[in-house]
Amino acid sequence: MEKRIKFSERKVSDSSWQRLLKRFGSLVFLACFVGQTLQAQTLEEYLQLALENNPELKAYDRDYQASLETVSQSGVLPDPEFSAGVFPAPMDRLMGRQHADLQLMQSFPWFGTLGTQKEVANQQALATFQEFRGARNQLIYRVKSAWYQLYRRQEEIRITEAHAAILNRLERLALVRYQSQGATVDPAPGSGRSAGMSGVLRLKMELNELETSLANLKSTQQGLIEAFNQLLNRDPGEAVSLPDTLPTTNLPKELTDNPEILTGAHPRLKQLEATESALQYQTELQGLKGKPMMGAGISYMPFSPRLENGMPMGGRDMVMPMVKISLPIYRKKYQALQQESKYREEAIRQRKENTGNELLAQWSQTRSDWENAERSVALYQEQIRLANQTLELLTNAYANNEGDFEALLETQRKVLDYRFKLLATIVDLHLLEARFENLAGS
Repeated sequence: MEKRIKFSERKVSDSSWQRLLKRFGSLVFLACFVGQTLQAQTLEEYLQLALENNPELKAYDRDYQASLETVSQSGVLPDPEFSAGVFPAPMDRLMGRQHADLQLMQSFPWFGTLGTQKEVANQQALATFQEFRGARNQLIYRVKSAWYQLYRRQEEIRITEAHAAILNRLERLALVRYQSQGATVDPAPGSGRSAGMSGVLRLKMELNELETSLANLKSTQQGLIEAFNQLLNRDPGEAVSLPDTLPTTNLPKELTDNPEILTGAHPRLKQLEATESALQYQTELQGLKGKPMMGAGISYMPFSPRLENGMPMGGRDMVMPMVKISLPIYRKKYQALQQESKYREEAIRQRKENTGNELLAQWSQTRSDWENAERSVALYQEQIRLANQTLELLTNAYANNEGDFEALLETQRKVLDYRFKLLATIVDLHLLEARFENLAGS
């Protein structure tokens, strides 16, 4: 006599497990539904924390503050020079006995030199500020990128957990079907009971793989959290608040249609423009250094009367205006300084042109990626819709003992795969939006 396996004390009718199986079909549509809308302030708060706490950005800010102090040091006259010579024993001169020789001198660079020096420092400070802007924008992009990747990992975990829940329900339904057919300890190969048990085992294999994938996702999620917190310069283990959904990307049309306007404000280009301007003033300054430098001052010589034949003679202090002028006769040095500045200026001009070409190429690639991502989003949404319809049909057929379990399982895998791809593409759209903003220098 054939021995039967007892699954439960209560016998489940065919209509009962068919109703359960049909309910499973409706659950597919709600498996990965997410509800609340992202509050924009959440990401903005993290960006503000990063801008306030990131040590690298603080270093760039200190560099800029130092360059401003350099501006204050430029464009001012050289310090006056004072010299004093005191005679231990007064020197007898015609005008009396000289006790000392005191001189005060002020040098004056050639006309326009001080103003040009200040312009050089101003442009160098502006270049440092643009470098700070570039670091700031890059930090914003890195924080956004890390935050979006964290969101993606969170949603991958949710989708995987929802898929595992669906497979668990499907496993229970397969067991119900197996029970309703009358399971045996050793079912004959090829029989319906044997196929039912193989379906249960296949589901267990799928669930084992999902459990491992879920563990891997959670493990890498912790690493992403630590990397994100390091950008904010805070405790690596601190929790990160993430939304349930991302807002729709809203990219201004001018960011995708006007590449020259887009890249023209980029900090790297602005930095090179300021450096080029500084070198132009530097070339002018080197020419001015080849001009004479003038100086004006005064010399004071105190005298006391000297005795000559018993009569005091002289003793009147002497004050003498003084003028000096430098003679830059070694012209080769100044010509070499000017030529050096011109070479550096030309090098910066070439770098600026190359940087502009690179930024335009990045803009073109980003726009292409954006268009591809938009098409992919539409594709995956349609594929998910069709896969869900197919899954519902296969579920109903399986409930009526007519469906192919292999096709049902494969379609469920496709739904999972399309959801992962749709999630990745939506995150890519937000990353591309952030890249457009970075290219625009905003």
